[in-house]
Amino acid sequence: MRIAVYHNLPAGGGKRALYELVKRLDKRHEIDLYILSEASEQFLDLRPHVKNTFDYQYRENNRHPFILKVLSSLSFQKRIVRDIERKNYDLVFVHNCKLTQSPYLLRYLKTPSLYYCQEPARIAYEYPIYLKKRSEKDWLGKIMLAGNVNFVKKVDRANARFASCIAVNSYFSLESIYKAYAVYPKVCYLGVDTELFRPIKGIRKENIILSIGPLDYYKGHDFVVDSLKLVNPKNRPALEIVYNRSNPFYEKKIVESAQKGGVELILRTNITDEELVKMYNQAKLVVCAQYMEPFGFTPLEGMACGTPVLGVKEGGIREIVEPNLNGVLVERDERQFASALEKILLDEKFYQALATNTRKTVLEKWSWEKSAKNLEFLMSQMVK
Repeated sequence: MRIAVYHNLPAGGGKRALYELVKRLDKRHEIDLYILSEASEQFLDLRPHVKNTFDYQYRENNRHPFILKVLSSLSFQKRIVRDIERKNYDLVFVHNCKLTQSPYLLRYLKTPSLYYCQEPARIAYEYPIYLKKRSEKDWLGKIMLAGNVNFVKKVDRANARFASCIAVNSYFSLESIYKAYAVYPKVCYLGVDTELFRPIKGIRKENIILSIGPLDYYKGHDFVVDSLKLVNPKNRPALEIVYNRSNPFYEKKIVESAQKGGVELILRTNITDEELVKMYNQAKLVVCAQYMEPFGFTPLEGMACGTPVLGVKEGGIREIVEPNLNGVLVERDERQFASALEKILLDEKFYQALATNTRKTVLEKWSWEKSAKNLEFLMSQMVK
């Protein structure tokens, strides 16, 4: 197939998913990449893995109001559509937009479009969590945020409904997309790079638990801190958080909370993949307290490194972690979380049983090659 790929993704899990899929699709198909700006390829660069790259050199002006940024990008997306339609591709593989979640480009395409939607615009459906980013005195910021949220909610839904087919990363996401867009998507699970994320001989486990993700409310790091306060100080592990972005209000709150509660907190940022793999290997547990995470690379990466997972029983993690086989899932309750944490760390026999099954289950179910083949099947159904 001749496939055009379009995205306007920030650095993060969505871009990693696209990168891993394109790397494999490129072996069997002819792929061209369409991007608004080369800045989108600073993280996991797709350009070495495609035949041609078309960069439209869009420059986002951070001084412009949000809606002006959206309208500016819209004119570039229309140009991209005109160019795509002239080249007779079999399919356009579309991904999320960091501005509107579902890109405007979907509205104008006549070529069949497969839209891999990692999640709907969560800010529109979980507004109270995102409102916490603003200080109580920032009333103007809150008013502007509310206006932007309403705009994004309408645009995101309308754009998504133009896609020929929507693929999602979990059955939890299927339900979320159906409720948001009134469209029934197809599930195409993602995977993990088991050559990169692997056990490393010679690295000893330390009394550390590892939490991954931006220092922000929706990642639930504060829940983990509050849970650790309930753990006997003699058994209490340090909490190491790896992040690439930080909300200053939240960072201050979580640091102060840890200090008052006697929780040892280690913050790491701007680390390499190799450093991350080492941290997964050193940690006794990977903890996942994200709010309604649609899928979650963190538990997969941790398990691929041989480290069990303790998570909150919600969102897509329920489809990854098999309770009492490769990890433990509990309700969003600090006492339950703390109790489960102590049981795992103090019961050596139970811990070793979990650790033994972690990488085994990942190798059986969560390869990128399997994900790419499932995606190719969806594509083949669309171009018959």
